[in-house]
Amino acid sequence: MMQIRAAFDLLVRDLAIAYQDRGEARSVARIAFEDLLGVREPFPNAAFSSRQQAVFEDLQRRLLQGEPVQYVTGQAYFYGEKFEVSPAVLIPRPETEELTEWAIQILNRGASASERPQVLDIGAGSGCISIILKKKFSQAEVWAMDISPSALEVAKRNAAVHQAGIRFHLADLLDSSDWRELPEADLFVSNPPYIPESERQNLARRVLDFEPGLALFVPEEDPLRFYRAMGELAQVRLKHGGSLLAECHYLFAGVVEALWKSQGFGFTELRKDLSGHQRMVRASRVPFLP
Repeated sequence: MMQIRAAFDLLVRDLAIAYQDRGEARSVARIAFEDLLGVREPFPNAAFSSRQQAVFEDLQRRLLQGEPVQYVTGQAYFYGEKFEVSPAVLIPRPETEELTEWAIQILNRGASASERPQVLDIGAGSGCISIILKKKFSQAEVWAMDISPSALEVAKRNAAVHQAGIRFHLADLLDSSDWRELPEADLFVSNPPYIPESERQNLARRVLDFEPGLALFVPEEDPLRFYRAMGELAQVRLKHGGSLLAECHYLFAGVVEALWKSQGFGFTELRKDLSGHQRMVRASRVPFLP
């Protein structure tokens, strides 16, 4: 059996070649060892058990094939909480934590006059946004919709683990016949697909080969299709005083803002992500509360 320390060093060495970044390689290896092998730094010179050896060989193979460590371990952290993830859902990103923080601020100020705000998470994926909002605002009624049955199954399991009462709805935002059962909401929040197909070649292989393209890409000829549909849905399902809130491509933030204004949501706000890119857009029919 291999020694634990030697196996860790070997994995870091091989991942550093694959990632071209030793720091990232070490972080990935540490997460895998902690979550799957149950060992933490400083790693001992003791030998693996037979079970640990088998687990190591499997995680080594998968990581060196480019599979994201979050899919290898089956979990990712978002807003300080642990969530199940699989290739059926996107791995949560820091930018989406910023979107969630903005949603929390909006609900704290009062998305509308409602004492029991209704929130609709469009394209919920793993359910991380919905669940965080429900945990922060237990009185809120939170709906999570997605076009993917597999994604909703992951989200339902996450909601059960977090004891968050979420109402799930299988629906296609682009099909208005699916809107009939959706609620009138005080807040729409969404991290929709927004990467144009032409940028596919710029993404890392571990994103392209493993994360769901359905949740990533939009047609080159219509990159705003989901934001347009959100605006149309909001015209019939967003309460007076409510807000649309979405993450977007940094090159399209101003265009999304202009689109929503053209759809009757005259009060808008843009926010930058931690990298300084315009990444989030908010819109409403009425002035925002201070």
